Amino acid sequence: MKTKIEGRRRNYYVATSRSRILLQSPLKTITYLTSYQAQHNKMKIFYLSMIIYIYFPFVFGIVRRHADKTGFKNRSLLSYLKNRINYCNAEIKFLTILTSSVVLLTPLTFYVKLTGSSSTPLRLVTLSLMLLVITSSVIYAFTSPAIASGYRKFRSLWAFLMTISAAINTSRAASYAESSIADLVGVKGSDLPTALARLSLIMAPVAWAISLSFMFLAIYAITLFKTTLVDTHHKTSLIKSHGAKIEKMPIKSISSGLAIPVCFAMLAVSPLSLLEATLKSEWIDTFIREQLVDASFHVSAKKCNVLNIKGALIAYLEEGKALIAIPDSRKGYHFRKLSCPAIWSNPGDLENDLIKK
Repeated sequence: MKTKIEGRRRNYYVATSRSRILLQSPLKTITYLTSYQAQHNKMKIFYLSMIIYIYFPFVFGIVRRHADKTGFKNRSLLSYLKNRINYCNAEIKFLTILTSSVVLLTPLTFYVKLTGSSSTPLRLVTLSLMLLVITSSVIYAFTSPAIASGYRKFRSLWAFLMTISAAINTSRAASYAESSIADLVGVKGSDLPTALARLSLIMAPVAWAISLSFMFLAIYAITLFKTTLVDTHHKTSLIKSHGAKIEKMPIKSISSGLAIPVCFAMLAVSPLSLLEATLKSEWIDTFIREQLVDASFHVSAKKCNVLNIKGALIAYLEEGKALIAIPDSRKGYHFRKLSCPAIWSNPGDLENDLIKK
């Protein structure tokens, strides 16, 4: 009797403790999610407050100070920017458009990265501004007389660098393609030669973008150093000619020549940021999977006795082995290794089959 009572008590305590755990787990989960969401919202509010009350007033203050020193003291900032775009030379126009784009792009990029925002309109605006920065930099680079003169002067060096870069980037593109095949399918790239060649072509722009970014970064450092030397020489000549100490360079003379290093700085940074955002997106992963299937998976899975998976395709490997591409609604395809024993006919069986026909 005593044993039965102790057993009932033990069962009661176990049931009670289980019910408490079941009740506490959802409550802890809800509390954790609520606190995480609250912290996330607080971070958003803090960041937006910093942008609205510190970043933009600081930027407007700098622009206002520049406008006052260039004769636009009694005009609005929009009027000042419009005047710079309409009546200044190509260099000032480029710097104005580029600076405005960067001023808007910087907080948006940090907001997306810090908060992990998945807002499609916000990402489209950020992408559009980044494309505007890249496009304006490319246009200025191809139309600048100074850059054209530098290209003509060092034409043989440019040809040598492009030749070396072409060889290096071809190898790097093949390496990226082989890495993608190994990561997605789980075999060597040489096992799927057609897919390796296809992905090498797709990865070539990636390799070139990385190489050009480093090249543009080097050009940025060289042009910035040259611009600094020219400004220093100009300031020294002013001191010698006027016989007085120049405390500060005029704003117009400081901006002269800065467009070229700024242009190459944007060309070094912006493509890498755009490339990073593109490679992290889901559609590029789906696109690469579809290109793999289109290049190497051409045989119906029924040849390997896989009958119940609709749309599945296989790629033969060595004897008795294959890869299967299974359609997936989210990723396009996912891949598995498969045993696929091939039935080989001997010469006698083949002759008998032909005679029967």
